[in-house]
Amino acid sequence: MEPQALILTFLDRVRQLRSQAQALRGAYILLTYIMGSYLLACMLAWGYQPAVEWTWAITGVFLGGLIYIIFSYFIKVLLTPFSRDDAALLVDSRYPALKNALINSSQLGRCLNDPHFKNTTSLEFIHELHRRTDSVVNKIDPSTVIDRSGIVIDRNRFLGTLVSLIFIALFIPDFLKNGYEHWINPKVPTQ
Repeated sequence: MEPQALILTFLDRVRQLRSQAQALRGAYILLTYIMGSYLLACMLAWGYQPAVEWTWAITGVFLGGLIYIIFSYFIKVLLTPFSRDDAALLVDSRYPALKNALINSSQLGRCLNDPHFKNTTSLEFIHELHRRTDSVVNKIDPSTVIDRSGIVIDRNRFLGTLVSLIFIALFIPDFLKNGYEHWINPKVPTQ
């Protein structure tokens, strides 16, 4: 396989890993938000009975947050392009030793496929740049380029919320069921 194809394959892999990381992070945040909101709603229904009178307002706030999360972590990611050049810039920023060789190879590689580009000396320089860049890029694991610290934090929040939900379900089994019942069938306070 020629160096240009290997570089493009590497950049496509970085793009794919970045998309997967963002989708995973969004899933953790979405599930944490839903479970946390459910726990909070149950605690609110148990601890403050008049809160059930605000069902529509609380539901609106919940749905507003839900729409924000879905838009920010799923829809916006799908609609915002992340090109090979963006992937090359990301790799170049994580590995300063490349000295922008990857972005240069990515952008100048288009000249190799352009039939109107006739300067043979420049084409030889581009081929040499691809060879040098390919030898460096082959040593880089694409998964090390993606920052996963946000995923770890969001996973820990998700697991903390899930463990809280499980412990509450095990040790206070009526809490979740009765909290839900307070919201669905509110008891009108008598005076």
